[in-house]
Amino acid sequence: MKLKLINKALLLSAAALILNYSSASAQMTTVGMDHVGFNVPDLDQAVQFFTDVMGFHKIYEEGKLPLDANGKKAFNIRPNGEITHIAMMSTGFGSNIELFEFNSPERNMQRPMTDDIGWYHIAFYTADMSKSVAWLKSKGVEFIGAPIEHKQGPNAGLTGVYFKTPWGLMIELVSYPKGMAYEKAHPKYKLWSPRNYDPNKLKYIP
Repeated sequence: MKLKLINKALLLSAAALILNYSSASAQMTTVGMDHVGFNVPDLDQAVQFFTDVMGFHKIYEEGKLPLDANGKKAFNIRPNGEITHIAMMSTGFGSNIELFEFNSPERNMQRPMTDDIGWYHIAFYTADMSKSVAWLKSKGVEFIGAPIEHKQGPNAGLTGVYFKTPWGLMIELVSYPKGMAYEKAHPKYKLWSPRNYDPNKLKYIP
């Protein structure tokens, strides 16, 4: 009787392990962010800015992307709108960016207000805030205030400043060479950061 109970318990345990494994393996595994895509009014202008000012490299460019009525409806594109150019850009360590230019007579050429749904900004890490700010100023970039050093809260240790591209996209420049305050609590998960990469050795530092 005891042997039967033991065997039953083992079978139940094995079944539970199989169910747990199946459940876990069925979940989506996100390895990392591949790219962020956004629209620009002039692709050539945007590519030049990210190349000459931000140090990006244009990896490839595509021409007109044909979409039928069903495709436009699925992607929420106006019936008379069309994608005329796409460019994929890369720099340093981190996500790529994908730039889209549309030909759409009815499109809204104004960026959303900062408190509107759909507003966004992108941020880049720099190892030398002063040097990077000086470089951007030499390129005539419009800044929104001066760099702010956070001294309290979970992101204490971070210095950040915002600036605009010629077409109005807001970009943030951040730096925290000694890390941020939240890291001192040794959390289970940490924010991914380009700071963990050595640009001279081109390898990841865990």
